Amino acid sequence: MLGVSSRPLVSVVTTTYRRTRYLEEALSSAVRQTCEDLEVIVSDDGDGEGAEEDVRAIVSRVGDSRIRYRRNGRRLGVAMNTLAASREARGRYVAYLNDDDSWEPEFLATLLPHIEDQPELSVVFADHSIMTGDGSVDPRLSDLSTRRFGRDRLQPGVHRPFERLALVDRSVPIVMSALVRRSAIDWDDFPSEIGPAYDLWLAYLACRTGLGAHYEPRRLTRYRAHQQAQTQAARVAHGQGIAYCYRRFLEDPRLGALRKELTVRHTEALASHSAALIRREPGARARRAALAALRANPSPEAGAAYLLSLMPGRLSRPAINSALVGRRVVRRLRHRD
Repeated sequence: MLGVSSRPLVSVVTTTYRRTRYLEEALSSAVRQTCEDLEVIVSDDGDGEGAEEDVRAIVSRVGDSRIRYRRNGRRLGVAMNTLAASREARGRYVAYLNDDDSWEPEFLATLLPHIEDQPELSVVFADHSIMTGDGSVDPRLSDLSTRRFGRDRLQPGVHRPFERLALVDRSVPIVMSALVRRSAIDWDDFPSEIGPAYDLWLAYLACRTGLGAHYEPRRLTRYRAHQQAQTQAARVAHGQGIAYCYRRFLEDPRLGALRKELTVRHTEALASHSAALIRREPGARARRAALAALRANPSPEAGAAYLLSLMPGRLSRPAINSALVGRRVVRRLRHRD
């Protein structure tokens, strides 16, 4: 097995926090890449001795000297954990591998020539499959994901500029199926407020440079869709992070041509955040979030969220749940064949 060179071509960053069920599968897919000039940084944000021992045991079982384990002295959260690992990356390019996802063996080797040969690119990305908990690919969900994010209509090759693709259409899976030029990213502009929406912020940092993105339409990675529902706390944090990102985007004069679309995305994020708050903790905080959404864009969705925020939790929660189910059905119908 090859050892870690002083400066590998690619740094693979995998962050983890008290979740090890699929970590070995993820790391194995990284070290089995046909491109061998890489390092793998496993960044552990866990707390407690047991959590560290579990991750170290998995790293030991994978048994590859290119894997480097690091652990934060205190819990940082997913965004700052990602930043800490990225700052320690030594490769010319960085690729992010979630601790429950996996890569096809030719993923890096397919993307590397594009970004190596074209210095005007900040990122090269591919489509991806959706797999179930047991690791099997679901073709229907994979096709749905491709259509939902507009990659079925996206021309292969270079897109420059790509702000609309990255921030409005959300077509660039930057922490799932992409290779990023490390020197193109301003790592000093990585605010903690982005939280779980760090992928959206990273896409912003990559596209605001004026550099381009190259799209490879093959599905070269696998995203795991879990059966268990996202916790209410996670929904609140994610919605808050998305809303913060879009507020910052609207403040950037370089994105003025997209102001209308970004305003819509910002309003959607505020409404989703307020809905998550209503479900988790009805009260003043939820009302403030719903009112912010309504003021940002007085749409029917924002108005409904504000009205629901005024209702007692025993009434508002069922209404929110029904609305979310309806939205999922509409989304499936919109993207079906």
